[in-house]
Amino acid sequence: MSFLKISTWNARGVQSTASRQEKINYLMESNFDILFDDRGNIAFALKSGQQQIQSKYIKSIKNKDGEIVKGEKMKREIIRELCADAYKEMNTDLNSVNSFLETLPSYSSCSFSSLLGNVKKEEVLESIKQLNTGKSPGPDGLPTEFYQLYNDDVLNLLTSMFNKGLQTGCMGESFYEGVMCLLYKKGDETDVDNYRHLTIMNTDYKILAKIIMNRLNYVLDEIIDKEQTCAVKGRVMWDNLCILREILNKPDESKGFFILGLDQKKAFDYISRDYLWAVLKAYGFPLPFTQMIKCLYVQSKVRVKVNGVLTDSFEVQRGVKQGCPLSAALYVLAISPLIHRINNDRHISGTHVVDALRVKALAYADDVCVIIKNQTETDFLCLLLLLFRLFPSGVGYSCLTSSVSLSISIANKKGLKADPWCSPTSTLNSSV
Repeated sequence: MSFLKISTWNARGVQSTASRQEKINYLMESNFDILFDDRGNIAFALKSGQQQIQSKYIKSIKNKDGEIVKGEKMKREIIRELCADAYKEMNTDLNSVNSFLETLPSYSSCSFSSLLGNVKKEEVLESIKQLNTGKSPGPDGLPTEFYQLYNDDVLNLLTSMFNKGLQTGCMGESFYEGVMCLLYKKGDETDVDNYRHLTIMNTDYKILAKIIMNRLNYVLDEIIDKEQTCAVKGRVMWDNLCILREILNKPDESKGFFILGLDQKKAFDYISRDYLWAVLKAYGFPLPFTQMIKCLYVQSKVRVKVNGVLTDSFEVQRGVKQGCPLSAALYVLAISPLIHRINNDRHISGTHVVDALRVKALAYADDVCVIIKNQTETDFLCLLLLLFRLFPSGVGYSCLTSSVSLSISIANKKGLKADPWCSPTSTLNSSV
């Protein structure tokens, strides 16, 4: 436990509605080994080989110079160095950011009243109940099942700890510890960029993050454009898939269009936190709520798990943690200014679906597709992406090469007659 020594949880001394043996039986049924120290204290560890995050064995890795390294110790050192460099904060031009965000709608303080106030015991209990079970625990070794089993005992303690930490702006040091697992995606296995970074946080961290997410659920539907269906309660990815189906089945296809997929590299990892705070401010989020979110990131440190062995820790200065209950919502807020600008740009016409519904862009988290009709519209779209490159760690488009590559992922089912600048199955490159 990141805020309490395990010895505090003496199995003979805990007062609870369940007997000691009942708790042990419960944990054993939940696939946990039950360990006792010499004083009879209970410790928890996931059974070997069960519910563990499976990372691909990394046989070799490229260093900064492109040289292949195979030694285990050297691989850990290189991976730690590359990851630490990737998570260093880059300078963000806040003047350019604020200028770009001027078009965002700002909401009144009454819209955010549900976000404020001290953490209540009821919120802590609800958050504990909502967390998924059977998951790998964080560095402290305490899984969700522990908190669910002992919720009567930890409820007051967690509530007090959260409120004290939020008031001071910082929790205990171990609260921020995480283990980063590298999950291979595709491509060159020796390139660290071809691995997804999943951070395993302590459960008490996830409980607080879930509390903040539950509050955020009250306002996201009002703030986020309807075309974004990720992390907003009541929206599902099928909504946009149905819209795409209607677009492709339109009877009048004589005008023609293309649906372009925007590619973002390491989208969740490269978000500038200064940029994210600026977005929250532009929308009108109250400062105390922004401070609550900042409290989750103020001292973030992780160690990378490489072939079962942990590296030394390093500070994570940018990005949102994949694996955190709040990360998808924060990313959706970060990319929302781009979606909003596309939808309100008069140079991008989009297409009608039914009645007055005009669609220009559809998104599920970082998967964004934009409907365009010609090269001119493509150029204006690239100009919007260029604005994001003025603050390079803004929302991940900085990781693209010197030209913005827009891959045509969907073609007109009846064989749209493309303009000379493109074909329905090619890749469109527009220099920015």
